[in-house]
Amino acid sequence: RNLAQACDCRTVQGWSHFAEKNMLLSANHSPRHLPTGLASLWAVLVAVAVSHHIHSADGALPPGPGPFGSVYIAQPALGAPRGVAPNGWRNGALCNISAPPYSAVNGSNGTAVLQRAIDDCGGKPSGGTVLVPSGLVVFTGSLWLQSNLTLRVETGAAIVGLVDPALYPSVYTRSGGGMRTAHASLLNGARCLKLRPGGGEGDACLEWATLSNVVIEGGGLIDGSVNGTTRSRFGKDLTNLPTLLGLLWIDGLTVRDVVIRRPAFWTVHLCFCNNVRVEGINVLTTLGGMDAIDVDSSWNVYIAGSTLASGDDNVALKSGQDADGRAVNISTQNVLAERNTVLSGHGLTIGSDMSGGIRAVLFRDSTLSGTQYGARFKSQCGRGGSVSNVVYSNLSGTVGTVVEFSMNYHGRKVVDTNTTLRPEFHDIVLKDLAFNSTAMWLYCLGIPQSPMTNISMVNVSVIGKGAEKQSCKLCSIDSVAGSHQPLACAPNATTLTPTPTPNSTCPFALHPGVRLDGNAHIGGPLVAETPAECCAHCTAAISQGCAAFEWIKPSKCWLKAAGSTTSSCGDSCVSGGRSLPPVP
Repeated sequence: RNLAQACDCRTVQGWSHFAEKNMLLSANHSPRHLPTGLASLWAVLVAVAVSHHIHSADGALPPGPGPFGSVYIAQPALGAPRGVAPNGWRNGALCNISAPPYSAVNGSNGTAVLQRAIDDCGGKPSGGTVLVPSGLVVFTGSLWLQSNLTLRVETGAAIVGLVDPALYPSVYTRSGGGMRTAHASLLNGARCLKLRPGGGEGDACLEWATLSNVVIEGGGLIDGSVNGTTRSRFGKDLTNLPTLLGLLWIDGLTVRDVVIRRPAFWTVHLCFCNNVRVEGINVLTTLGGMDAIDVDSSWNVYIAGSTLASGDDNVALKSGQDADGRAVNISTQNVLAERNTVLSGHGLTIGSDMSGGIRAVLFRDSTLSGTQYGARFKSQCGRGGSVSNVVYSNLSGTVGTVVEFSMNYHGRKVVDTNTTLRPEFHDIVLKDLAFNSTAMWLYCLGIPQSPMTNISMVNVSVIGKGAEKQSCKLCSIDSVAGSHQPLACAPNATTLTPTPTPNSTCPFALHPGVRLDGNAHIGGPLVAETPAECCAHCTAAISQGCAAFEWIKPSKCWLKAAGSTTSSCGDSCVSGGRSLPPVP
């Protein structure tokens, strides 16, 4: 409550009732109803969900509800019913766009033909399929999907976007974290039928034409055909650009076995969706802002067996940005991503748009190769919302930075007043990670008003030139077991291996904190030193038995091992430092 008042949050009164009705503790969510192998994970997530509910009474508001109710379904989510049965696309009406009355011509502008086929075969209780047969390539502008529809683009066929802004009309949507008017996507889900006069903060749509039971499949190509030159035709504002698959407000959605290329902005945008299955897709993008998959204010999402190369985030979990995201107040929850191959890009990311809350997430059993980050959490002052109950498990490969926590992602200079909301990260587990790091193994940047809590590392192994490089400011890892030691971030970790033992020869045992960068230090007074004094201090610590000593400059750390006889003074010894627990 104190934090809510300090940050001008909405009142916490009434949230306890909401949470009791929407927490995941009902009988149909018990572990016995989950597939084998997920029951134990579920028990962990439910346990930390309870802890988050208690925590939220004294801090940030709990995550918002889901877009189609607030019920968890068992993972893996099945997606659209039309996509569950083998050859389900054969059920119902069939609209083959190469045949009459459509008779699409190879290489032609097929916008009108495709939309006519979608309208003819979609929206029927018995369902229908729009078939783009092998060998047919059609060019198109924006298309609007219908319920109970399969869009089947067969192997050897392609739907290719025409790079003409006139073919992507302005629509009311969520783009770049906020509700706004932007160019329609190439493939669109729901559309807004009635806007609130004057618009305003949050969702100003009074009536959405929501969809259900939609499948996109077939093995073929969906190509936005945008490159660094043609993207400028849509203007400089990224949030006004068309996403490729803008799949809003769909309950029961399957996207599988398609090749997706060259969007203008985000590639697969799953927004306000429920019961989603993304499987076996191949995404390749190259430009900044071209996330591969964005899970945005959506529940019960399964992503598996896909190959994702991106100019930005490979997978990004989001829930709206700042005041607008808090006003919409729809969270992202119950997400499982497994068995994916993650290539170029910014990795498996949560945030930075997380104002509606993100909870109950598992990334597992995946390989990352040439990715800039592995596990990445990002937010900033002003976002509000919380990220909790997250597990990264059994991930491996070669990345730049293995783990990043950043609560000041854009370095925004925000005065912490009653108009500023603080984000929260808590109850996060990183386990069984094995990476070759080319840059830094751990980057952790917190904000003093919102400490990260219950962050645990278990069996994290890092090799490569980044294995000993880390940066830690206003951040604490709570427990470490059998892992690459995050010494700068976990000096007081609950489980260190090996267990530190007292070293009476270290002259800094009683004063393990000397830092001049203005950040919190561990024990002891803050001592001002000249560069010469700092260098002498460093040398003395090493020579007199301190196992390691850290010297801090902006964004860089230097660690000295026990027994080292050199101190690398000069540039690396100018800002101050602190002694660390000696290791036997």
